[in-house]
Amino acid sequence: MVKLRARCLLVGDASVGKSALSHMFHSDGTLFPKNYSMTAGVELLMKCVQIPETSDSVELYIIDSAGKQTLVDACEKMVRLLL
Repeated sequence: MVKLRARCLLVGDASVGKSALSHMFHSDGTLFPKNYSMTAGVELLMKCVQIPETSDSVELYIIDSAGKQTLVDACEKMVRLLL
């Protein structure tokens, strides 16, 4: 059994659906927030994804950032600390 780790950093303009995308993936498509507040800073989600037809898995860290350029440096530092 192999356990891999991966990081996914979501950055982009405000109000384009980064948080909705991360929550949909994290909840396997069961959670789509109709009303929610915009992300104020950074949100970290972790999901373990099984690789089909193997006993291997990927521990995926999803880093969802607010749509502000000033947070890009903070997100990059956070990614380096995770692994």
